[in-house]
Amino acid sequence: MDKKQKRLEKLRVLGFIAAAAGIALIFLGFREAGYDNARYIGFQAVGAVLLLLGITPAIRYRQQYGVSSGAEENSYSAGGEQVQEEDTSWIPVGGWIFADVIGITRNLRTDASSGVEYYVICRYRDFKEHVEHTFTSRSMKEYPGKEIIGKRVKVFFHSKDPEDYTVDLNTVE
Repeated sequence: MDKKQKRLEKLRVLGFIAAAAGIALIFLGFREAGYDNARYIGFQAVGAVLLLLGITPAIRYRQQYGVSSGAEENSYSAGGEQVQEEDTSWIPVGGWIFADVIGITRNLRTDASSGVEYYVICRYRDFKEHVEHTFTSRSMKEYPGKEIIGKRVKVFFHSKDPEDYTVDLNTVE
């Protein structure tokens, strides 16, 4: 653990204490609401400030170092930086999956002389791992029609690389 991480860890612990105190003051303010309006507002304001100050270090820590979710088993260190390997066990090499067509988009970055290019966006839900994967078709010069939205297409994989795929629009079901 480096110095910055230790400092953020200490701030996170203090933040949790401040957040707990803020929540307690907010509830105390609700209790005092019937007796004195000024104390109610005071407790509520101080409680809200403490709550916000308390959760800020936790958010910073999470942004800086991520959350421990068992992902460490698929990570390695490269040049002092932690690198996450993507889980590719769901990819059927040389096989295919069905993905749902969720939309059609066009490339607005093309110049006027080359015409408009359209892409079909589809999504595969892996219910076993509880993740979603999005795929984009090759560019097309003609609009494929909104009728394919909600239908299923085959996505073929050529290797274990998740970027090495082909969306087959001839297999719309």
